[in-house]
Amino acid sequence: MFALIFSPHLRTFGACAEEMHFNFLRAKRENKKAIFLFPWELIWKFRFGIANRELGKLESLYYLFSPNSILGYMISGFLTAVYGPMRISYLSYRKFLRLLRRFLPLRQPRPFNVSFIEPVLKNYGWKPAGAERFFLKDVKRLNWRQQFQEYLPADLARGKYKQAHRLRIQMGIPTSDWFVALHVREGGFYGDAAMNGHRSASIGNYLEGIQAITRAGGWVVRLGDRSMTPLPPMERVIDYPRTSFKCDLMDLYLLKYSEFFVGCDSGVSCVAVNLFKKRAIIINGAQWAAWPGFLKGNLNISKHVFSRSRRRFLSLKELLQEPLRYQNFYHAVENDYVYYENTPEEIREVIVEFLATPPDHPYSQLQESFNSKRKNQIYEWLEQEAPFCDAEHDVSERYRIAAYCEGDAGTIGQKFIEQNWETDSYSKILVTTAQGEQKESLSFADDYGINQEG
Repeated sequence: MFALIFSPHLRTFGACAEEMHFNFLRAKRENKKAIFLFPWELIWKFRFGIANRELGKLESLYYLFSPNSILGYMISGFLTAVYGPMRISYLSYRKFLRLLRRFLPLRQPRPFNVSFIEPVLKNYGWKPAGAERFFLKDVKRLNWRQQFQEYLPADLARGKYKQAHRLRIQMGIPTSDWFVALHVREGGFYGDAAMNGHRSASIGNYLEGIQAITRAGGWVVRLGDRSMTPLPPMERVIDYPRTSFKCDLMDLYLLKYSEFFVGCDSGVSCVAVNLFKKRAIIINGAQWAAWPGFLKGNLNISKHVFSRSRRRFLSLKELLQEPLRYQNFYHAVENDYVYYENTPEEIREVIVEFLATPPDHPYSQLQESFNSKRKNQIYEWLEQEAPFCDAEHDVSERYRIAAYCEGDAGTIGQKFIEQNWETDSYSKILVTTAQGEQKESLSFADDYGINQEG
């Protein structure tokens, strides 16, 4: 048995969790054990920018040795001792060059060499070893659905769990009660509202859904950061980012020990669904291929899509025939598509459906049809010649998307698909105005209080 040595993406919460999850799976199927390289965080402007320092301290049966063991601490200390001085020297050198450029005609400093200033050792767990081209048969051979089902999720170390559990009680959630972790992405944390606005949503549209959970006897803990829109005071609801309990450890505890997770197209969803294998509802999805549905019974509903060229909303049936650019985070809204958020009613309905439906409940014929057509659509994209992204990462990205598609056992909300399969429900708003006249302008969104991105 050999070890799989790997350094996850440090700067992004979701990417780090995703890479850890897939490399746990790789270690298991190759009969290996994992060693993840996490340095200690530096200070001041020399920080590595580690998204969540507790991710590197999680326990897993797939580790060769615990990150919290003496050997684990020694490796982290060694990494910091090696990369810390290199990072400090390199960043100080670049700063010095920038100061000189104010007085001397020097050339622009070269871009950061990431491998020089932080640990970079990648083994993409979704890509077959040595694969230089994408082959669908290799994806199917890996049997991703079985891998996801058999995966044993990571957990907090015993001491960390006790510490976080005490904080949970201090937050006011009794140990006898259950709670739901909620994350609704906004653009404040990364300052990317202009570029990634279609991945974000308005917390105000979730209030009815939150009340559906609290009426069912649960608590709701809203995750995120202090830049987010505050929640109004609500019974059995905690606006966690605005409490003194907000910390890296509690972020993980709340995701790990929630009854289920309500999320969107965000990295937090990867932590919950990938790393912790949570039951989940993904709301305001902006692209089919990014839905981490995984477990049977997990539900999703997508944003509504307006086509500028056709001047109308597209039904779910039509969206399953759209080209690859519909899925592109960075270019879709620049082309033909405008995204509109799910309504408060849609959000409440999918949460009520989830609460009332057992995970092993058989899917309807419409849900099965959607799942089948979605998978066929994604595989058609994957096997076409048009690049997914830059040439260096194109093959890896195809295998990553294929792994999600092949392993996903979730589906779309039943009521949502009934209302949007043949005709998008937002189209009803376009049919007539209050005066009975057809309104064909995109400005109708302002008149009816509909939130749009793009």
